[in-house]
Amino acid sequence: MNDVQIWWVGMECRQKQESVDEVFGTVDLVTADGRHHSSYKFSDGPDYWSLGPDGERIAIAQTLLYSGPAIDLALAGSLVEWDSGDIQKYKDAAAEAVSVVAAALAAAGGGGGVLAKPLVDLLAEALVDLATDLLGLDADPYTPKAVQLTRDDLVASGERRRTLRRNDDHRSITWTHEIVLTGTDDGGDVGEYAIYFDVRGPGWGDRYPMVEEGSVAGSVAAASRHRGHLDLFWAAPDGGVYGIAWAGQWSAPYLVVPGADARAVCAASRFDGHLDLFWAGADGSVGARSWSAATGWGVPYLMAGPGSASNSVAAASRHRDHLDLFWAAPDGGVVARSWGGQEWSEPYLVVPGADARAVSAASRFDDHLDLFWTGADGGVGARSWMQ
Repeated sequence: MNDVQIWWVGMECRQKQESVDEVFGTVDLVTADGRHHSSYKFSDGPDYWSLGPDGERIAIAQTLLYSGPAIDLALAGSLVEWDSGDIQKYKDAAAEAVSVVAAALAAAGGGGGVLAKPLVDLLAEALVDLATDLLGLDADPYTPKAVQLTRDDLVASGERRRTLRRNDDHRSITWTHEIVLTGTDDGGDVGEYAIYFDVRGPGWGDRYPMVEEGSVAGSVAAASRHRGHLDLFWAAPDGGVYGIAWAGQWSAPYLVVPGADARAVCAASRFDGHLDLFWAGADGSVGARSWSAATGWGVPYLMAGPGSASNSVAAASRHRDHLDLFWAAPDGGVVARSWGGQEWSEPYLVVPGADARAVSAASRFDDHLDLFWTGADGGVGARSWMQ
Protein backbone atom coordinates (compact mmCIF):
# COMPACT_ATOMS: atom_id res chain seq x y z
CA MET A 1 0.00 0.00 0.00
CA ASN A 2 1.23 3.50 -0.82
CA ASP A 3 2.17 5.55 2.24
CA VAL A 4 1.84 9.33 2.20
CA GLN A 5 2.41 12.29 4.44
CA ILE A 6 0.04 15.26 4.40
CA TRP A 7 1.49 18.57 5.52
CA TRP A 8 -0.14 21.90 6.09
CA VAL A 9 2.53 24.11 4.54
CA GLY A 10 1.12 27.61 4.88
CA MET A 11 -1.47 30.25 4.19
CA GLU A 12 -1.74 33.19 1.80
CA CYS A 13 -3.63 36.45 2.24
CA ARG A 14 -4.98 37.01 -1.27
CA GLN A 15 -7.29 39.88 -0.36
CA LYS A 16 -7.30 41.57 3.04
CA GLN A 17 -10.34 43.07 4.74
CA GLU A 18 -8.42 45.70 6.69
CA SER A 19 -4.98 47.33 6.50
CA VAL A 20 -3.82 44.49 8.77
CA ASP A 21 -5.95 41.36 9.24
CA GLU A 22 -5.66 39.65 12.63
CA VAL A 23 -6.59 36.08 11.79
CA PHE A 24 -6.74 32.72 13.53
CA GLY A 25 -8.51 29.43 12.97
CA THR A 26 -8.07 25.70 12.44
CA VAL A 27 -6.76 23.32 9.81
CA ASP A 28 -8.40 19.91 10.02
CA LEU A 29 -8.13 16.39 8.62
CA VAL A 30 -10.56 13.48 8.96
CA THR A 31 -10.16 10.07 7.30
CA ALA A 32 -13.17 8.41 5.69
CA ASP A 33 -13.35 5.71 8.33
CA GLY A 34 -13.16 8.25 11.15
CA ARG A 35 -10.20 6.45 12.73
CA HIS A 36 -7.79 9.32 12.27
CA HIS A 37 -8.46 12.99 12.76
CA SER A 38 -6.31 16.00 13.55
CA SER A 39 -7.10 19.64 14.14
CA TYR A 40 -4.27 22.15 14.21
CA LYS A 41 -5.13 25.48 15.82
CA PHE A 42 -3.24 28.48 14.45
CA SER A 43 -1.47 30.48 15.51
CA ASP A 44 0.21 28.74 18.47
CA GLY A 45 -1.29 29.75 21.80
CA PRO A 46 -4.02 32.36 22.21
CA ASP A 47 -2.74 34.86 19.65
CA TYR A 48 -3.43 35.56 15.98
CA TRP A 49 -1.43 36.09 12.81
CA SER A 50 -1.12 39.62 11.45
CA LEU A 51 -1.32 39.41 7.66
CA GLY A 52 -2.04 41.72 4.76
CA PRO A 53 0.70 44.37 4.47
CA ASP A 54 3.44 44.01 1.85
CA GLY A 55 5.98 41.49 3.11
CA GLU A 56 3.34 39.80 5.28
CA ARG A 57 1.16 38.07 2.71
CA ILE A 58 2.38 34.50 3.30
CA ALA A 59 2.59 32.54 6.55
CA ILE A 60 4.72 29.36 6.63
CA ALA A 61 3.41 26.39 8.64
CA GLN A 62 5.17 23.05 7.82
CA THR A 63 2.87 21.07 10.11
CA LEU A 64 2.41 17.31 9.72
CA LEU A 65 -1.30 16.39 9.74
CA TYR A 66 -1.18 12.74 8.65
CA SER A 67 1.34 9.98 7.99
CA GLY A 68 0.17 6.56 6.85
CA PRO A 69 -1.48 4.64 4.03
CA ALA A 70 -3.19 6.56 1.24
CA ILE A 71 -6.92 6.43 2.04
CA ASP A 72 -9.97 8.59 1.35
CA LEU A 73 -10.02 11.65 3.60
CA ALA A 74 -11.11 15.27 3.87
CA LEU A 75 -9.13 18.42 4.57
CA ALA A 76 -10.88 21.43 6.04
CA GLY A 77 -10.14 24.94 7.20
CA SER A 78 -11.82 27.63 9.27
CA LEU A 79 -10.71 31.24 9.65
CA VAL A 80 -11.79 34.24 11.72
CA GLU A 81 -10.71 37.87 11.39
CA TRP A 82 -10.54 38.85 15.05
CA ASP A 83 -11.93 41.98 16.66
CA SER A 84 -12.82 40.80 20.16
CA GLY A 85 -13.62 37.68 22.13
CA ASP A 86 -11.95 34.55 23.50
CA ILE A 87 -9.71 33.21 20.74
CA GLN A 88 -8.60 30.07 22.57
CA LYS A 89 -12.17 29.08 23.37
CA TYR A 90 -13.07 29.24 19.69
CA LYS A 91 -10.04 27.16 18.66
CA ASP A 92 -10.87 24.50 21.25
CA ALA A 93 -14.52 24.38 20.18
CA ALA A 94 -13.55 24.08 16.52
CA ALA A 95 -11.20 21.19 17.28
CA GLU A 96 -13.95 19.47 19.28
CA ALA A 97 -16.32 19.83 16.32
CA VAL A 98 -13.89 17.88 14.14
CA SER A 99 -13.68 15.16 16.79
CA VAL A 100 -17.48 14.88 16.73
CA VAL A 101 -17.45 14.39 12.95
CA ALA A 102 -14.74 11.74 13.20
CA ALA A 103 -16.72 9.85 15.83
CA ALA A 104 -19.86 9.99 13.68
CA LEU A 105 -17.99 8.66 10.66
CA ALA A 106 -16.49 5.82 12.67
CA ALA A 107 -19.92 4.90 14.04
CA ALA A 108 -21.43 4.95 10.55
CA GLY A 109 -18.74 2.70 9.16
CA GLY A 110 -17.07 5.47 7.17
CA GLY A 111 -16.61 5.47 3.44
CA GLY A 112 -15.83 8.19 0.93
CA GLY A 113 -19.49 8.70 0.03
CA VAL A 114 -20.39 9.86 3.55
CA LEU A 115 -17.26 11.86 4.20
CA ALA A 116 -17.33 15.28 2.62
CA LYS A 117 -20.91 16.42 3.22
CA PRO A 118 -21.12 15.96 7.02
CA LEU A 119 -17.73 17.55 7.51
CA VAL A 120 -18.54 20.53 5.31
CA ASP A 121 -22.00 20.91 6.84
CA LEU A 122 -20.65 20.80 10.37
CA LEU A 123 -17.96 23.37 9.72
CA ALA A 124 -20.18 25.67 7.69
CA GLU A 125 -23.03 25.62 10.21
CA ALA A 126 -21.46 24.96 13.59
CA LEU A 127 -18.23 26.96 13.31
CA VAL A 128 -19.89 30.13 12.07
CA ASP A 129 -22.33 29.87 14.99
CA LEU A 130 -19.41 29.30 17.34
CA ALA A 131 -17.69 32.45 16.12
CA THR A 132 -20.79 34.52 16.86
CA ASP A 133 -21.48 32.88 20.22
CA LEU A 134 -17.92 32.87 21.55
CA LEU A 135 -16.35 35.93 19.95
CA GLY A 136 -19.22 38.39 19.72
CA LEU A 137 -20.80 40.12 16.78
CA ASP A 138 -17.63 42.11 16.00
CA ALA A 139 -15.74 39.00 14.86
CA ASP A 140 -15.74 38.26 11.13
CA PRO A 141 -15.80 34.50 10.46
CA TYR A 142 -14.97 33.26 6.99
CA THR A 143 -17.06 30.48 5.50
CA PRO A 144 -15.41 27.16 6.45
CA LYS A 145 -14.71 24.79 3.59
CA ALA A 146 -13.55 21.24 3.06
CA VAL A 147 -12.10 19.30 0.16
CA GLN A 148 -12.39 15.54 -0.27
CA LEU A 149 -9.34 13.61 -1.48
CA THR A 150 -9.56 10.00 -2.60
CA ARG A 151 -6.80 7.45 -2.29
CA ASP A 152 -6.03 7.88 -5.99
CA ASP A 153 -5.84 11.66 -5.55
CA LEU A 154 -3.22 11.23 -2.83
CA VAL A 155 -1.09 8.77 -4.78
CA ALA A 156 -1.04 11.05 -7.84
CA SER A 157 -0.41 14.26 -5.88
CA GLY A 158 3.14 14.68 -7.15
CA GLU A 159 1.77 15.58 -10.57
CA ARG A 160 -0.09 18.54 -9.03
CA ARG A 161 2.83 20.07 -7.14
CA ARG A 162 3.49 23.75 -7.80
CA THR A 163 5.11 26.70 -6.03
CA LEU A 164 3.45 29.91 -4.85
CA ARG A 165 5.50 33.09 -5.19
CA ARG A 166 4.44 36.71 -4.77
CA ASN A 167 6.16 39.96 -5.67
CA ASP A 168 5.16 41.49 -2.32
CA ASP A 169 6.49 38.70 -0.06
CA HIS A 170 9.87 36.93 -0.18
CA ARG A 171 8.43 33.67 1.20
CA SER A 172 7.30 30.84 -1.05
CA ILE A 173 5.12 27.73 -0.59
CA THR A 174 5.30 24.44 -2.48
CA TRP A 175 1.88 22.77 -2.47
CA THR A 176 -0.39 20.16 -4.04
CA HIS A 177 -3.86 21.10 -2.73
CA GLU A 178 -5.56 24.26 -1.52
CA ILE A 179 -8.68 25.44 0.26
CA VAL A 180 -9.84 28.97 -0.51
CA LEU A 181 -11.81 30.74 2.23
CA THR A 182 -13.79 33.95 1.72
CA GLY A 183 -15.55 36.23 4.16
CA THR A 184 -17.33 39.57 4.27
CA ASP A 185 -17.20 41.87 7.29
CA ASP A 186 -19.94 44.19 8.56
CA GLY A 187 -18.63 46.98 6.34
CA GLY A 188 -18.98 44.87 3.21
CA ASP A 189 -15.23 44.33 2.78
CA VAL A 190 -14.44 40.97 1.20
CA GLY A 191 -11.42 38.96 2.29
CA GLU A 192 -9.88 35.88 0.69
CA TYR A 193 -7.32 33.47 2.12
CA ALA A 194 -5.86 30.26 0.71
CA ILE A 195 -4.74 27.38 2.93
CA TYR A 196 -2.12 25.18 1.27
CA PHE A 197 -1.33 21.49 1.75
CA ASP A 198 1.44 19.30 0.39
CA VAL A 199 0.90 15.56 -0.06
CA ARG A 200 4.25 13.78 -0.08
CA GLY A 201 4.86 10.22 -1.18
CA PRO A 202 7.87 7.93 -0.71
CA GLY A 203 11.30 9.23 -1.70
CA TRP A 204 12.64 12.77 -1.68
CA GLY A 205 10.07 15.52 -1.29
CA ASP A 206 10.39 18.99 -2.74
CA ARG A 207 12.63 21.49 -1.01
CA TYR A 208 11.11 24.17 1.22
CA PRO A 209 12.46 27.27 3.01
CA MET A 210 13.42 26.96 6.69
CA VAL A 211 14.50 30.52 7.55
CA GLU A 212 14.41 33.86 5.79
CA GLU A 213 17.14 35.03 3.42
CA GLY A 214 20.05 36.66 5.23
CA SER A 215 19.62 34.54 8.37
CA VAL A 216 22.75 32.40 8.01
CA ALA A 217 26.40 33.42 7.77
CA GLY A 218 28.17 30.13 8.51
CA SER A 219 27.36 26.44 8.48
CA VAL A 220 24.21 24.54 9.48
CA ALA A 221 23.89 21.37 11.56
CA ALA A 222 21.05 19.05 12.51
CA ALA A 223 20.56 16.39 15.18
CA SER A 224 17.66 14.28 16.42
CA ARG A 225 17.15 13.76 20.16
CA HIS A 226 14.55 11.07 19.49
CA ARG A 227 12.21 9.83 16.76
CA GLY A 228 9.72 12.67 17.18
CA HIS A 229 12.13 15.59 17.48
CA LEU A 230 14.63 17.32 15.19
CA ASP A 231 16.83 20.36 15.87
CA LEU A 232 18.48 22.54 13.25
CA PHE A 233 21.21 25.06 14.15
CA TRP A 234 23.09 27.73 12.21
CA ALA A 235 25.66 30.48 12.67
CA ALA A 236 24.01 33.86 12.10
CA PRO A 237 25.47 37.14 10.76
CA ASP A 238 25.44 38.61 14.30
CA GLY A 239 27.70 35.75 15.49
CA GLY A 240 25.00 34.04 17.49
CA VAL A 241 23.97 30.42 17.15
CA TYR A 242 20.28 30.03 16.37
CA GLY A 243 18.03 26.99 16.31
CA ILE A 244 14.66 25.84 15.08
CA ALA A 245 13.02 22.67 16.39
CA TRP A 246 10.53 20.20 14.92
CA ALA A 247 8.20 18.13 17.09
CA GLY A 248 5.32 17.61 14.68
CA GLN A 249 5.64 21.18 13.44
CA TRP A 250 8.54 23.61 13.17
CA SER A 251 9.01 26.18 15.92
CA ALA A 252 9.96 29.79 15.30
CA PRO A 253 13.74 30.44 15.19
CA TYR A 254 15.27 31.05 18.62
CA LEU A 255 18.66 32.22 19.90
CA VAL A 256 20.68 29.44 21.56
CA VAL A 257 24.09 31.08 22.07
CA PRO A 258 24.32 34.89 21.88
CA GLY A 259 27.62 36.61 21.16
CA ALA A 260 29.50 33.45 20.19
CA ASP A 261 31.01 35.01 17.05
CA ALA A 262 30.32 31.58 15.54
CA ARG A 263 31.42 30.59 12.05
CA ALA A 264 30.65 26.85 12.06
CA VAL A 265 28.33 24.62 14.09
CA CYS A 266 27.73 20.92 14.70
CA ALA A 267 25.46 18.91 16.98
CA ALA A 268 25.07 15.35 18.23
CA SER A 269 22.70 13.41 20.47
CA ARG A 270 24.09 10.62 22.67
CA PHE A 271 20.69 9.36 23.80
CA ASP A 272 17.01 10.33 23.88
CA GLY A 273 16.46 13.69 25.54
CA HIS A 274 20.07 14.90 25.34
CA LEU A 275 21.82 17.16 22.85
CA ASP A 276 25.35 18.57 22.54
CA LEU A 277 26.00 21.68 20.43
CA PHE A 278 29.45 22.89 19.36
CA TRP A 279 30.70 25.88 17.37
CA ALA A 280 33.94 27.29 16.03
CA GLY A 281 34.44 31.00 16.62
CA ALA A 282 36.08 33.61 14.42
CA ASP A 283 39.07 33.62 16.82
CA GLY A 284 39.63 29.88 16.29
CA SER A 285 38.16 28.80 19.62
CA VAL A 286 35.64 25.97 20.01
CA GLY A 287 32.64 26.40 22.30
CA ALA A 288 29.96 24.01 23.53
CA ARG A 289 26.55 23.96 25.16
CA SER A 290 24.47 20.95 26.22
CA TRP A 291 20.74 20.40 26.51
CA SER A 292 18.89 17.78 28.55
CA ALA A 293 15.19 17.14 28.99
CA ALA A 294 15.61 17.46 32.76
CA THR A 295 17.44 20.80 32.95
CA GLY A 296 17.16 22.46 29.53
CA TRP A 297 20.16 24.35 28.14
CA GLY A 298 23.25 24.39 30.33
CA VAL A 299 25.93 27.07 30.60
CA PRO A 300 28.22 27.43 27.53
CA TYR A 301 31.78 26.16 28.04
CA LEU A 302 35.08 26.26 26.15
CA MET A 303 36.39 23.15 24.36
CA ALA A 304 39.48 24.67 22.71
CA GLY A 305 41.11 28.07 23.07
CA PRO A 306 41.64 30.76 20.42
CA GLY A 307 43.73 29.71 17.44
CA SER A 308 42.80 26.03 17.74
CA ALA A 309 40.34 25.58 14.88
CA SER A 310 39.58 26.79 11.41
CA ASN A 311 35.97 27.05 10.30
CA SER A 312 34.80 23.44 10.68
CA VAL A 313 33.75 21.20 13.58
CA ALA A 314 32.07 17.78 13.68
CA ALA A 315 30.73 15.54 16.44
CA ALA A 316 29.57 11.93 16.60
CA SER A 317 28.48 9.57 19.37
CA ARG A 318 29.59 5.93 19.23
CA HIS A 319 27.22 5.02 22.07
CA ARG A 320 25.36 6.56 24.99
CA ASP A 321 28.46 7.25 27.09
CA HIS A 322 30.88 8.36 24.40
CA LEU A 323 31.17 11.48 22.28
CA ASP A 324 33.92 12.54 19.88
CA LEU A 325 34.49 16.10 18.70
CA PHE A 326 36.73 16.89 15.71
CA TRP A 327 37.97 20.10 14.16
CA ALA A 328 40.22 21.19 11.33
CA ALA A 329 43.25 22.95 12.80
CA PRO A 330 45.07 25.94 11.24
CA ASP A 331 48.05 23.68 10.38
CA GLY A 332 45.75 21.41 8.32
CA GLY A 333 45.62 18.56 10.80
CA VAL A 334 42.43 17.05 12.20
CA VAL A 335 42.32 17.33 16.00
CA ALA A 336 39.87 15.70 18.42
CA ARG A 337 38.66 15.54 21.99
CA SER A 338 36.72 12.59 23.41
CA TRP A 339 34.25 12.24 26.27
CA GLY A 340 33.90 8.81 27.85
CA GLY A 341 31.30 9.26 30.54
CA GLN A 342 33.29 11.27 33.09
CA GLU A 343 35.33 14.07 31.56
CA TRP A 344 36.78 15.30 28.29
CA SER A 345 40.19 14.07 27.15
CA GLU A 346 42.92 16.49 26.22
CA PRO A 347 43.04 17.45 22.52
CA TYR A 348 44.88 14.90 20.38
CA LEU A 349 45.94 14.75 16.73
CA VAL A 350 43.97 12.25 14.63
CA VAL A 351 45.17 13.03 11.10
CA PRO A 352 48.43 14.97 10.72
CA GLY A 353 49.28 16.80 7.52
CA ALA A 354 45.83 16.41 5.97
CA ASP A 355 45.63 20.06 4.91
CA ALA A 356 42.03 19.72 6.10
CA ARG A 357 39.49 22.47 5.53
CA ALA A 358 36.26 20.77 6.65
CA VAL A 359 35.47 17.68 8.73
CA SER A 360 32.54 15.30 9.19
CA ALA A 361 32.00 12.20 11.34
CA ALA A 362 29.41 9.47 11.80
CA SER A 363 28.93 6.28 13.82
CA ARG A 364 27.11 3.37 12.14
CA PHE A 365 27.00 1.22 15.28
CA ASP A 366 28.44 1.07 18.79
CA ASP A 367 32.22 1.42 18.94
CA HIS A 368 32.67 2.22 15.26
CA LEU A 369 33.45 5.65 13.86
CA ASP A 370 34.10 7.05 10.40
CA LEU A 371 35.87 10.39 9.96
CA PHE A 372 36.01 12.38 6.70
CA TRP A 373 37.67 15.61 5.67
CA THR A 374 38.09 17.81 2.62
CA GLY A 375 41.55 19.01 1.68
CA ALA A 376 42.75 22.27 0.19
CA ASP A 377 43.28 20.40 -3.11
CA GLY A 378 39.59 19.48 -3.29
CA GLY A 379 40.12 15.85 -2.33
CA VAL A 380 38.20 13.99 0.36
CA GLY A 381 40.00 11.80 2.89
CA ALA A 382 38.72 9.28 5.42
CA ARG A 383 39.81 7.34 8.47
CA SER A 384 37.88 4.74 10.47
CA TRP A 385 38.07 3.72 14.13
CA MET A 386 36.93 0.43 15.69
CA GLN A 387 37.08 -0.91 19.24
